[in-house]
This record gives sequence, C-alpha cells and structure tokens, in this order.
Amino acid sequence: MHRFEGARVPDPITRGFDMPTPFPSEYDGHVMASWVDFRSALAELVAEMHEDDLLTLDPVWETFPTDRGVQCFCWSEGTIRLEIPSNHYLTFEDKLTVDDEQWLVDAGLNPPSGRPGSAGDGSPAFWLDTAPRYADRIADIAVRVLRDLWGIPHPAFVKANTPGSSRALDLAAPAPTESRGFGLTVPTQPESPADLRSLLIDTLSDGLDFHIDLDGDGDPVLRLNGGIVHIWPADDEPAVQVLTTLLRGVTDRSRIVEPLSEFNRTHRYFHAELVGESLVVQHTFPAAPFVPQHLVDVLATLSGILDTVDDDFVARFGGRSARMTTDHECEDDELPEELVHLAELDPEGSGFLDIETVLDVCGQNKATLQRFIEIAHEQERSWLDNARTAITQAEPDEAASCRHEADGWANTTKALQRALAFVSRHPSTNRVGQPQLELFSPPTDPTLFDEWEIDEE
Repeated sequence: MHRFEGARVPDPITRGFDMPTPFPSEYDGHVMASWVDFRSALAELVAEMHEDDLLTLDPVWETFPTDRGVQCFCWSEGTIRLEIPSNHYLTFEDKLTVDDEQWLVDAGLNPPSGRPGSAGDGSPAFWLDTAPRYADRIADIAVRVLRDLWGIPHPAFVKANTPGSSRALDLAAPAPTESRGFGLTVPTQPESPADLRSLLIDTLSDGLDFHIDLDGDGDPVLRLNGGIVHIWPADDEPAVQVLTTLLRGVTDRSRIVEPLSEFNRTHRYFHAELVGESLVVQHTFPAAPFVPQHLVDVLATLSGILDTVDDDFVARFGGRSARMTTDHECEDDELPEELVHLAELDPEGSGFLDIETVLDVCGQNKATLQRFIEIAHEQERSWLDNARTAITQAEPDEAASCRHEADGWANTTKALQRALAFVSRHPSTNRVGQPQLELFSPPTDPTLFDEWEIDEE
C-alpha cells in the first residue's frame, strides 16, 4: 500500500513499491559454519578416545561447576557413552520440560533408567552408547543439545575439559585478528568494562546502525519497538546486562504474583521483576569473549517480548504500558490531508518537489508547515526503528524496505523545510514566484542554497 493509504501516526506508512535489497547478508551462515567446524573437531576427538577418557562440554558463563552440559566417557575401546543431565541434576530454573525430554528422546537418546547413586547398569541421565566409528553421531547430538537445548549461541561460548584424556583437546575458537573490524560472529575478548562498553557502542551504532544515546555512565540507550533499552557491562564479571521497562504505575503487588511467575517460566532466559512501581525485564549474557550475534539475538527476543505488552498484558498486571508513543498525533490518528496529497505527488519519496508546489499544497502558514515537518520526521524515525528491528531479526529484505521508506520521509522533511525557510524569508508573500529568481540576489543576501542543508535536528 502507499504510505498515505490508511495512514496512522506514529505507525510508519509504506510507500508501496518494490525495491532491490541493498543489504548483502555477509554474515548469513557464519554461525552455522562455526558449529559445523566445531562438530567435525569434536567427532574427530571422540573417535580417538581411549578407555577411561572423559570429555565434558559446558557453557563458559557458568561460574560454578554445573551439570548443564554434555559428557562423553569411554567405557572401553569399543564403547563410548554420551550423557545429557536429567532433572535429577538440574536446578529449578534449568529443569527440563516434558517437551525437552521428548526432544532428547527423539534425538536418539535413551531416557534415564536409574537414580543418582543407585547400583546397576542404569543411568540417571539421558544416555547413548555407541562405537567410536559412530563418533559423528555423538558429535551431532552434542552440538544440537548445546545449541538448541542449552541455548549456547556460538561455539566460542563452549569450554571443553578432558581430565585424564590421552590427547590434548583442540576445539578452541580461532584467535581474533589484531584488527577489531565488525563481524556479527567475530569473538573479541574485552580487557575491561570500559573496553566492553566500547564494543557495545561500536556494535550498536556502527554494526547494527542503531541510533543510540549515552546515559550518565556512558552506557548505550536505544529505542526498540517502542521500548527504551539500557545496555551496560557488568562491573564484576565479563558480562552484558540488558534491561527495559514494560509497565509503569504497577501498585498491586499481590495481583502480579501469578502472571509474573508465568512470564518468567515462559521467558526462561529473561527475568522480570517489580522495581518500585515499574515492571522491568532483564537479561545477562557472558562476554568472554563478546560476540555481537549474541546481542542481536537478545534484542530480537526482547523486541518480541515488547510486542506482547498489549491491553491484555496491562489488564493482567495493572499499571500502564511504558512503550513510547508519538507526541505529534493528529486528530483521529490520521495523516493530514495536505501531507497525504504531497505524498501522492511524490510517491517514490524522491524529495524533488519545488517550493511552489509544496506551498500550494500545504499552504504558507509557518506553524502548519512546522507541524508537517514534525510528523514527517516522526515517520522517518519510526521506519528507522523498524529497520533496526528487522536487522536484529535477520530479515534483510524487510530492513531494506524500511530504510527506503525512512529515506523517503527524510526527503519529504527536507522539501517541507525548504518551503518553511522560503516563507520565513518572505512573510508577506501571497504568491510564490519562480524559485530560481532568488539565485540572482546579491551574494551577501541569503539564497535558496542556504537552506538545502538545514539541520534536521
């Protein structure tokens, strides 16, 4: 649809024509390729395990010993056992659901057949015994568990231990190059919280093209799907914390106990809590090393969470939504008729509208022109927000379309600004003459060109 059909502010309005995709997906498949390389190295190692060799694979962010990982043990030269911990070993927040358990069985593992400490051949974990020649199958299941069950986004976040192994383990991620060029899957080891903060700012502003602000501590703050997201490095460990406010004015604490518990069960890697009268949600992920793709994944999930903050959500928790709305809503939330007509004259958003045409359509009232400029600028910002959200969700075609819409509204804003500048210089003008006559003004007088680079801010 065209940007002026069914238009509502502040929702971005599409101009409605096909555009080529200018965003090449350079990082598409890089994460998968890393897992493939990891799986191949793991299969080779498992195939060469000897009796009593033990291999454990765990997330690097686990500060204390944990059973949330994968274990391989060589019983004899002819049998290797793969084990995945069951709920006998897992803490409450990591407990497997019924669907998780069925997923493990469908992957080829046997369900637990014993309890910890019990005698016999049974195992209290999910298990699979196989010969070393099937090491590729063990490696495939291990990678799927690490990636899809435990949610590890990249092999760089896996630490491997081989106590008593007869050979050294060689599954380390490639060392980063001296140059810290941006790449979604390039791991970088931060040297300090300040260095991690710099990595976050570079990733958001340069790599993902977010418009960010910095808070009093110099940490990035961005607008995502109507929410204000704060991102900062932890002080006591190499980790990144992400927080946004979902609701404000929540006063009935007893009312939110059940929906809050349900929310935290549904979003197992995010934690929501009431701070004062605000319902906030937070996520912490490790950054040793820091991999930009992990931040992308977190923002994509957070954007989805913000989508759930609707009237029903507010009714369950109380309070009011903290998502931002525009300060420049028109009557009935519709674009002004004049701005719609202006869009019809420039459907591709080129901005090549002469001043006389703009003023014929929109009139010569400076307050009205300023209001139209604000609306057009808000549309530009809304489309840019949508483009950034699409990037976090790995939708390059959608991002390209949104960026093109944003460029169109930016050009519309400039056309309106040039018209406003002309009216400001000629307040008594009832009829706009040919603009090129201004070019013959004395060099010391202002000309039309003085207004082409008007600051959008």
